[in-house]
Amino acid sequence: MSQPAPLRKMLIVEDEKMLAKAMDLHFQKHGFQTTVCYDGQCGIDALQQQKFDSVLLDLILPIRDGYAVLEERKKTINKDVPVFVLTNLSQEESLTRAEAMGATKCFIKAKVSLNEVIDEIEAITKEMNK
Repeated sequence: MSQPAPLRKMLIVEDEKMLAKAMDLHFQKHGFQTTVCYDGQCGIDALQQQKFDSVLLDLILPIRDGYAVLEERKKTINKDVPVFVLTNLSQEESLTRAEAMGATKCFIKAKVSLNEVIDEIEAITKEMNK
C-alpha cells in the first residue's frame, strides 16, 4: 500500500478576505496545507516561525506591504523558498521590483486563474527540486 504524497506547505498572504478564503480552499483541494495571513506583518511572523514550501504573496497589504515581506523573508528560515506574487499591480516597475527582491514569478490577478497559478507553482517547484 503506497503512502500518499506529503502535503506541500504554502503561506498565502492576501488581505482580500473573500479571495484569500477561495485561494485557501482551492490550494487545499490541490494537495497543499495552507496558512493564511491577511496582512504583511502576519506574513513576516509566519515566515519566521514555520517552514513553508512556497509562498503566495500580494503586494498591496495592510501594516507591512508585500515588498517588506520579501525583504524580511531573507532573514528567515524561508529565505530560499519560492515566492509567487499575485497582485492587482500591473505596472512593470512593480513587478520588476518584486522579482529583483526575490519573487520567483509575478502574476496579475485579472489575467490569471487560480488553476493557472497552481500549474505554474507546481511546474516551477518541481523544476527547483530536481
